Amino acid sequence: MSMKDLHCLTNDSLELEHTANGVLDGKTFVAKDLIAVEGHISSFGNARWRETHSASQTTSPTISRLLGVGADLVGMAKLDQLAGSLVGNIGEDEAPINTLYTDRFTGGSSSGSASAVASGLVDFAIGTDTAGSVRVPAAACGLYGLRPSYDALSKEGVLPWADAFDAVGILSKELGLVSAVFDVLSEKGVEQTPITKIFLPKAAFELASPEATEAIIAATHEIVEKQGVSVEEIDFTDCIDQSIADLFSRIASRDNWKAHGEWITENN
Repeated sequence: MSMKDLHCLTNDSLELEHTANGVLDGKTFVAKDLIAVEGHISSFGNARWRETHSASQTTSPTISRLLGVGADLVGMAKLDQLAGSLVGNIGEDEAPINTLYTDRFTGGSSSGSASAVASGLVDFAIGTDTAGSVRVPAAACGLYGLRPSYDALSKEGVLPWADAFDAVGILSKELGLVSAVFDVLSEKGVEQTPITKIFLPKAAFELASPEATEAIIAATHEIVEKQGVSVEEIDFTDCIDQSIADLFSRIASRDNWKAHGEWITENN
């Protein structure tokens, strides 16, 4: 299936060849169309946004760094409008196809990014994740999806949804490639605190299938054996409860309206 048949790229998509050789030689990727490329108008998942904005004068460091280590950009990926949905069908034109489950949506908002990787047409994709916009499409399309810690990767040249929570993320079928891309995009030399403990929220397993639970526990044990970390079971409400969810919604909505409220009002 071609990129056109997948409906995963924007109508005015573009391609950029690598600018130097490096650790990602021969790898291909797509980037969510809210990441700046010089001379290109980001769609932000909405035709009216493109009509009312000018082309970027710079390219995001995210894309520049990848091009600088051998990776080729083969397209700008569709997304849910203004990156504000977890479904994958609320953007421009036809929704990207989920090749793993063709009767289901890809998940959003990094819908085109997940579709392109799941199909095998690219090696990895760059998306963004505020409240699940990389993790949900990864789960829906059978991929590894990384939403790094906040501010671990630069957001320069990336249109915001909610700045207090936005993060650049990575999707791939290969876990090692996710790690390699993260290393390229992260600030090398910054001291990172090693992981010493893994927390398992017990109630989460009640919501998962037996197969998923078994896979998570097996992976946890493997990490424990190889890394020497400890494991502790906790109550799910130690991580999240309704008051935390409500606080997230208020802060995210405030940030979103601050960034885009005027444009949304003017353009109905």
